[in-house]
Amino acid sequence: MFTNLWLLDCLAKAELGSMPDMVNADGDHLVYHPVVFPLAKGVIGKSVARRLNAVEWLEPASDNF
Repeated sequence: MFTNLWLLDCLAKAELGSMPDMVNADGDHLVYHPVVFPLAKGVIGKSVARRLNAVEWLEPASDNF
């Protein structure tokens, strides 16, 4: 019962659909933008994906991304 009441209180206080302010360590707002890397002529997407998958510290955003 306590958990349900706490959750209902928190949900009532939260604005649905609002995003928190995202700032860096200096307090500047984060700005997202696309980054495009053009590929050389003749490069095949599968070979690029194979090389990126080989890098241990990189992870795809999803299974079909």
